[in-house]
Amino acid sequence: MNNIDLDVASVLSKLQTPKKEITGIATGFKEFDEITGGINAGEIMLVSALGSMGKTAFVLSVAKNVAIDNKKSVLFFSTENSKDTITVRLLSLLSQIPLKLFSKKHSGDDKFQLIKTAGQKLSQAPIYIDNSSFTLTDIVSESKQLADKLKNTDKPVSLIIIDDSAILKTSNKKTETAMKELKNLNIPIIATTRWKGVKNYKGQTPTYAYLRYLSASERNTDIITFIHRNSYFTTDYDFQYSADLITVKNTRGLCKTIPLSFERDFGEFKDREPNPKVGIFFILGNGVIDAKPQSLKELKSNGYSIDSDFSHSDVFDDAISKLYPQYVDYLEIPRGRVVYLVKNKQFVVYLDESKDTPSIRKGIINVFDLPENTKFEYDEHYTTDIKKLQKLFKKRI
Repeated sequence: MNNIDLDVASVLSKLQTPKKEITGIATGFKEFDEITGGINAGEIMLVSALGSMGKTAFVLSVAKNVAIDNKKSVLFFSTENSKDTITVRLLSLLSQIPLKLFSKKHSGDDKFQLIKTAGQKLSQAPIYIDNSSFTLTDIVSESKQLADKLKNTDKPVSLIIIDDSAILKTSNKKTETAMKELKNLNIPIIATTRWKGVKNYKGQTPTYAYLRYLSASERNTDIITFIHRNSYFTTDYDFQYSADLITVKNTRGLCKTIPLSFERDFGEFKDREPNPKVGIFFILGNGVIDAKPQSLKELKSNGYSIDSDFSHSDVFDDAISKLYPQYVDYLEIPRGRVVYLVKNKQFVVYLDESKDTPSIRKGIINVFDLPENTKFEYDEHYTTDIKKLQKLFKKRI
């Protein structure tokens, strides 16, 4: 038997030894990777939620982070979406062109060039899509084949994603055996599933108690997370881009709720800034008044939306109309920014995280053909109170 002092010394020594924070495959979501150490070889992470909450969007965001940003091979199984559908969703993620615009014809315009560039990047990414495996046994077989094929290359299979909300619902000996075989591949795995038997769900944040809506096989995974989006249940603007990744089981560490942002236009989940700034941009200087922005029709033909009930606040819209009868229209530009067009002046309403400030400035300058030295003033104060808005605007105009 070892002396107790020696055991203590060993523990203290380990504590002093620098450890690698991420020991498995990083999902690309910083806080989640910190509490889990990434998804380790042989571990299964379960992503569960109601239908239409964003399970596929989440795993596609992870696939993009792993395969495209970090150039590691991902095997993606889906029985709910065709290869074309998955490809289009990935192209939207990469090009930042809204999914709804992929149903329109684009030949030679700016959007087509962005999509083409995204396509070139995607075609070089080590993502393998399979939508012909309908059972867990088939998935194990296909995974083994690809893992063996890529084993001695510089891009072995680093992550398996199973986007099938019913694949783990059945709890029997066959499922249990297949899950063990999957784990024995020593490859990190993410699987999606849908809650079963939920009644009277009115948007309340799911808790540990929701594990009862999972099968025994699903509960037997290593990491269990729930996706929750308030925007699914409310039109309140404050919630339109917010999402939560709720970790209720983590065999390797802490369970907590991790705030994410969700870009519905592209079906993309991202880390949310701890203290997102919300405010209004005012374009300053004669350059704006003298500028002649493109016509709404021309802007619309270039893919900018003239009408959206998602990316602007109806209350704010109403306030602008009352303050300025000469209000023309609002224009949604990519990533949820809105430009309120008032005769000869453009009020740019910016409702997003401050880290994108340089890119949105550049975008506004390009869209409205403004001088490169156009100055912007940012005010963190955002309100839909008509009197406060009036006071705020008059101060600058």
